[in-house]
Amino acid sequence: MPSSFTENYESAFIDKLQASGISYEEAFICILMYFRDISRPVNEMPAIFSRYSPKLTEETIRKTFEHLCRIGLIEIGQYGALEVYKTADDYEKKLEMNTKITGLADELSKSKNLSQLSRSNSSKVELSPKGVVSAEGNYATLLSRLKGANNTIKAAMLCTKVYEETAAVIEEMANKGVHIQFLVGSDDIVKKIRGSSVNGTYQDWKKRFENTPNVEVLMFESDSAIELCSSYLIDNSVLRLVVYDYASMRSLEGYLLEVIQKGKGNINIIHWYQSKFDEEWEEAKLLKTPRAIRFLTSHYTLSIFATCILVFLIIYFKLTDLPFELCLILIGVSLSYFVQISYKKIRKFFKKLIIAMKE
Repeated sequence: MPSSFTENYESAFIDKLQASGISYEEAFICILMYFRDISRPVNEMPAIFSRYSPKLTEETIRKTFEHLCRIGLIEIGQYGALEVYKTADDYEKKLEMNTKITGLADELSKSKNLSQLSRSNSSKVELSPKGVVSAEGNYATLLSRLKGANNTIKAAMLCTKVYEETAAVIEEMANKGVHIQFLVGSDDIVKKIRGSSVNGTYQDWKKRFENTPNVEVLMFESDSAIELCSSYLIDNSVLRLVVYDYASMRSLEGYLLEVIQKGKGNINIIHWYQSKFDEEWEEAKLLKTPRAIRFLTSHYTLSIFATCILVFLIIYFKLTDLPFELCLILIGVSLSYFVQISYKKIRKFFKKLIIAMKE
């Protein structure tokens, strides 16, 4: 499909509508909104459309939208808390009746199918803004997406309670072989962000799925994992990302974006969530190791140990004549190198040990 396909048929339809007596502004809005599925806030539309052509001004666009609303071709609908312009129901038939162009409805429909095919073939990603999380239909769509999972589901929760309807779907998919991972905030991190009134979230999630195969629930304590909360990644290709300020907003007040990766690829935002989740998952695994082992492998313990070794070497080899500043530099450089190398190796060792013990 040539890249100029959309421009060609849009231009042809605008000419056809103008020939029937519709103004350029009306034809332009009718065609562009229909074929490109444009739906934007009412107060933004005049500025957006005026950028397309020097023939269009914000004032003419505003007046044209008002006229199209009066004759029933364009409607004002709700998208969450926003008022948006959208094409009316049975739009093709209404446009055909308004222009008196015989067969226009069928022609529009066929051309739109071709345009959608053209876009789907050329794009590897589909981005859909869904409004506020609590908007009607978003929860039902989430359940539908979860039911469509084939391999994996990854999700993080700060203090979201276990909704039984969601849990039932998770259980159903797990029994079909889908591997499901949940990261849930510890009481300490929840208290830090939300206050002391919310406790036991992790225990509730753990208890609900403790006897469900293919479902793992781990606790996180790091601030960085909160960025993942209230979002879902399905099959590493469908990301339902909630955009919100977790320190001052509830997730239901956030804005929902759905990003779908088509076919093989490496869409950056999906790759970010997957990599970040896997990293935080490994961190959460370490919380299951005994506290004594975690203390011995901490940066703090390794720093003290490395410093003692360096001091011992200086005394043992009678390096007391070295300038004090040089000793500090030597200790600092050696300590930094030793801690970094040791920390990585010890962590890797314990990760393997924990996996081996599980098996």
